[in-house]
Amino acid sequence: MTVNNNQEIFPIAIFLDTNILDSLPENLVSGDLSGLIADAKNIGSDVYIPDVVAREWLTHRIDKFFNSLEEYLKSGSHIKKYFSEIPEFKITKSGFLSNVYRFLISHLKNSGCRLLCPPKTTIRRLTTQAVQSIPPFRNSNKGFKDELIILSMLKLPQRNWNYKTYVLVTKDNVFSAEELKKRFAHFDVRFERVNSLQDARKLLDQKLDATWKHRREALEAEVKGFLSPHWDAISQAVVRQVEDKGVSIMMIYGYKTDDIPENSYIKRIIEVIPVEIEHVDVGIEDETTREIPLTIAIKTKLSLEIEGNPFLHSAFYETITTGGRKSDRIPMFETQLKTIGIIRQISLHAVVKRDEKRSLIEYQFVDIRPDLRKYIEEIADERKTSEQS
Repeated sequence: MTVNNNQEIFPIAIFLDTNILDSLPENLVSGDLSGLIADAKNIGSDVYIPDVVAREWLTHRIDKFFNSLEEYLKSGSHIKKYFSEIPEFKITKSGFLSNVYRFLISHLKNSGCRLLCPPKTTIRRLTTQAVQSIPPFRNSNKGFKDELIILSMLKLPQRNWNYKTYVLVTKDNVFSAEELKKRFAHFDVRFERVNSLQDARKLLDQKLDATWKHRREALEAEVKGFLSPHWDAISQAVVRQVEDKGVSIMMIYGYKTDDIPENSYIKRIIEVIPVEIEHVDVGIEDETTREIPLTIAIKTKLSLEIEGNPFLHSAFYETITTGGRKSDRIPMFETQLKTIGIIRQISLHAVVKRDEKRSLIEYQFVDIRPDLRKYIEEIADERKTSEQS
């Protein structure tokens, strides 16, 4: 069964991949996700998180917790040499379940997305697809998780849901295969892949009511105007985020691939120069706290140190920082270093708050580490002042 290219594409079902969730704050409150959910509900569409994506996101966040815990314990043992009153920190199984696991589960449930149950399949079927490299499987037999995402999506048209288009938001190019579109076309529905939450919102714009769009654009303009005087702080936050978290190789290769020479090896980021606020995605205002989630997209110049390499490194999903790659990858041949400049969009997550008169009064970044160097300098200054007195 084939799809008529001129048929109605609405309503749309939108599905999120793990690499999209991982780019959001831990509480999953962001302007681009919250705004997408609001737009989708306005036109009778929905945003889904497949079961395998939710489980993988949970695993990543739990790993991050234990990494942070390990860093804390190491730091605590060192600090205790100087301050004996620091209490011992112990974590129990029940404490972990109540304070970490259930906390993360609540973030998923409160995200505004609908969670999908695991799809029904068999090991024999998955093995056959893997051996034959049927997309999203690749030649290396990778793709079990990707196939479970597709099977979760295919559950809905098989049960005669009225969605006309199934959109997967992912940075993974493996989902671009034409064979995947044919699997959905069998049920007389479309399959589309987009790179970002912003691209998904652009699809919904075709159907949104003019009044809704005008109200959203006015709010985005209001917030952008409110943030303009704070450019220095926003610029510093961009630099600090890249220094702390780095930038994924997937993001660097995910846009204009011509910017990076073929078969190049990116060693490190040399310089980060924020240029301007490109746009602001505004989410749903919390009626109790009057907080509005934001995603601030900043046009940023990245200066990279690269070298030629016989391997295609765009296939790796590593993170690159100012200090170099997080995972070491040593070139097999001697190569010459080279510096190039590219422009990418770096996103910051924040919230703004209104007062009783509905005026914007303050903003606060979300999920950005504090500037510890500044904090240490302040402590040193206080100690120096107390010693002089």
